[in-house]
Amino acid sequence: TEYIELFYTGQTSFDLQGYWLVLYNGKTGRAYRVLELSGHHTDELGFFLVGSSAVNPAPMVRLPPNTIQNGADAVALYYSSSMRYVLNMAVTAKGLVDAVVYTSRVTEKAEQLLKVLVPGQGILYENDSHSTEDESLSRCHSLSARLQSSFQVG
Repeated sequence: TEYIELFYTGQTSFDLQGYWLVLYNGKTGRAYRVLELSGHHTDELGFFLVGSSAVNPAPMVRLPPNTIQNGADAVALYYSSSMRYVLNMAVTAKGLVDAVVYTSRVTEKAEQLLKVLVPGQGILYENDSHSTEDESLSRCHSLSARLQSSFQVG
């Protein structure tokens, strides 16, 4: 049961034309999954869900099981009316809207992802030291884009 949830603060449907979700591998600094969100929109409350078929409510975009890597990795949201983001591309800040760089092991690093996606900030640790049953990285303290300190493990 893995997912990525986007939230538009306008609390209305928002057209995702030109938006992309890119999942990066921290060891290579390259995209291992690219999702074009054009043709989709948030629901009337501002939510958009990408996830596996086990997620409830059903995601708007379904991912095969075990798609999102455990880290050190990153999830980035981009906007561009002209650029195409592609599988295996190197990490870029061009068109970057927001990103989270995370790992489940203290020994794993993702220096290139941190440098490009969230300069000057540290990696987020999601691991079972908080909860062995259910955990996620959630933006809780603010809605400031590209601010890793607004995330917490829950």
